Amino acid sequence: MRLNVRVIEARNLRAMDSNGFSDPYVKLQLGKQRFKTKVVKKNLNPAWDQEFSFSVGDVRDVLKLYVYDEDMIGIDDFLGQVKVPLEDVLAADNYSLAARWFQLLPKGKTEKAIDCGN
Repeated sequence: MRLNVRVIEARNLRAMDSNGFSDPYVKLQLGKQRFKTKVVKKNLNPAWDQEFSFSVGDVRDVLKLYVYDEDMIGIDDFLGQVKVPLEDVLAADNYSLAARWFQLLPKGKTEKAIDCGN
């Protein structure tokens, strides 16, 4: 089974750089499979519109998305995370969650993200 994930956009991200912006990107992980979006420079409302395909080995797994601000020097800044249990996808109509907004959660939160519109 394959899981196709499209990372479309984010809005109202925190400014992490001294210029009042961030350079956001998303890391995606399902099991040991990992992908990363492109970096959108100087933007708090980035549009990535990138699609990724995962091989599903365990339907009890959780898709994890981590949003970061890229820094040229030092460690990239964590902006938030979203966790989507594959069981939610399997329970959805046509096995699709469709386009929707997810609230970014801080580090340490283990519950799934809250659907906050669209």
